[in-house]
Amino acid sequence: MTKNAPVIDMTPDGRFVDRQGPTLGVIALRVLMFATGLCVIAAVFWTMIMLLPAVLLLVALGYIVGRLRA
Repeated sequence: MTKNAPVIDMTPDGRFVDRQGPTLGVIALRVLMFATGLCVIAAVFWTMIMLLPAVLLLVALGYIVGRLRA
Protein backbone atom coordinates (compact mmCIF):
# COMPACT_ATOMS: atom_id res chain seq x y z
CA MET A 1 0.00 0.00 0.00
CA THR A 2 1.44 3.33 -1.01
CA LYS A 3 1.54 6.38 1.20
CA ASN A 4 -0.37 8.71 -1.13
CA ALA A 5 -3.07 6.27 -2.18
CA PRO A 6 -6.57 7.73 -2.57
CA VAL A 7 -9.01 7.13 0.26
CA ILE A 8 -12.20 5.36 -0.77
CA ASP A 9 -14.96 5.60 1.81
CA MET A 10 -17.30 2.68 1.26
CA THR A 11 -19.97 1.16 3.48
CA PRO A 12 -20.03 -2.61 4.10
CA ASP A 13 -22.90 -3.03 1.62
CA GLY A 14 -20.86 -1.47 -1.22
CA ARG A 15 -22.24 2.07 -1.36
CA PHE A 16 -19.87 5.02 -1.40
CA VAL A 17 -20.03 7.56 1.39
CA ASP A 18 -20.70 11.07 0.15
CA ARG A 19 -17.97 13.28 1.57
CA GLN A 20 -19.35 16.72 2.32
CA GLY A 21 -17.35 19.85 2.84
CA PRO A 22 -17.79 22.31 5.69
CA THR A 23 -21.17 23.97 6.08
CA LEU A 24 -21.76 27.67 5.51
CA GLY A 25 -21.92 28.23 9.27
CA VAL A 26 -18.51 26.62 9.80
CA ILE A 27 -17.00 28.71 7.01
CA ALA A 28 -18.53 31.90 8.46
CA LEU A 29 -17.21 31.04 11.93
CA ARG A 30 -13.70 30.44 10.58
CA VAL A 31 -13.74 33.76 8.71
CA LEU A 32 -15.00 35.53 11.84
CA MET A 33 -12.27 33.97 13.99
CA PHE A 34 -9.61 34.93 11.46
CA ALA A 35 -10.90 38.51 11.24
CA THR A 36 -11.03 38.81 15.04
CA GLY A 37 -7.47 37.57 15.38
CA LEU A 38 -6.33 39.96 12.67
CA CYS A 39 -8.01 42.89 14.44
CA VAL A 40 -6.36 41.98 17.75
CA ILE A 41 -2.94 41.73 16.11
CA ALA A 42 -3.48 45.06 14.33
CA ALA A 43 -4.51 46.76 17.59
CA VAL A 44 -1.44 45.43 19.42
CA PHE A 45 0.84 46.50 16.58
CA TRP A 46 -0.72 49.99 16.40
CA THR A 47 -0.35 50.42 20.17
CA MET A 48 3.28 49.37 19.99
CA ILE A 49 3.99 51.81 17.17
CA MET A 50 2.31 54.67 19.09
CA LEU A 51 4.06 53.94 22.41
CA LEU A 52 7.54 53.16 21.10
CA PRO A 53 8.68 56.80 20.59
CA ALA A 54 7.48 57.78 24.07
CA VAL A 55 9.25 54.82 25.68
CA LEU A 56 12.49 55.56 23.81
CA LEU A 57 12.29 59.23 24.84
CA LEU A 58 11.77 58.29 28.48
CA VAL A 59 14.68 55.86 28.39
CA ALA A 60 16.96 58.51 26.88
CA LEU A 61 15.78 61.09 29.44
CA GLY A 62 16.39 58.65 32.28
CA TYR A 63 19.86 57.89 30.97
CA ILE A 64 20.74 61.58 30.72
CA VAL A 65 19.41 62.35 34.21
CA GLY A 66 21.30 59.36 35.60
CA ARG A 67 24.56 60.49 33.97
CA LEU A 68 24.12 64.05 35.27
CA ARG A 69 23.46 62.90 38.84
CA ALA A 70 26.52 60.61 38.92
